[in-house]
Amino acid sequence: MNDQFLGLDLKVIIAGCSGGLSIIYALKKPEAWELIAGLIVGGLTANYVAPSAAAVFGLPVLPVAFFVGIAGKFICLFGLACIKARLLAKGQ
Repeated sequence: MNDQFLGLDLKVIIAGCSGGLSIIYALKKPEAWELIAGLIVGGLTANYVAPSAAAVFGLPVLPVAFFVGIAGKFICLFGLACIKARLLAKGQ
């Protein structure tokens, strides 16, 4: 059975969700919305970043997905800052 559906790799998403939840619990006692955000951001970031990162570094994809899930919030914030800077540069 193929684990991918509509470009989503369920094993990678679960590993990323686990990473997203683990960092939230490590930092503080989370509220309900923070848990949901950690699951979504960690899982989806891992789905799209982990396979490429694993290929670049020559590592197995699931451990990379876990660590990408941990860093998912920061990866998303960095990406948004880059997009904002690029849009501001085009506007001037």
